[in-house]
Amino acid sequence: MAKKTNADYKREQYARKKEAAEKLGIVDRVLPVPASINTMLNELCERHAYTDWRELVFTMIRVCHAGADALAVIPPSGFVPSEKQLRKVGTKPTCAICRDLGELCAECEEGYD
Repeated sequence: MAKKTNADYKREQYARKKEAAEKLGIVDRVLPVPASINTMLNELCERHAYTDWRELVFTMIRVCHAGADALAVIPPSGFVPSEKQLRKVGTKPTCAICRDLGELCAECEEGYD
């Protein structure tokens, strides 16, 4: 009998986990957030004695979904990027200075004013 590789073991483990989640109706979500939001989530967890941020978010969603209509009118951030910001996001740095900085240098940025 051939010995299973780690990749085979992980593949089978993933398949079992996926099958069990489907039976329970669980959707696996990932929540990438900025560090400041992560800090706020951790502080809220500590303040309200939650051991896991997912439990806190789950509870907040249930309260908002079942709660008053006033909670449903929480406005979004309202941030609208300017044309200049949109151009910067869509533009890759071209000179060596820009590549080192990871953003447009003053000379390259002049073309966007």
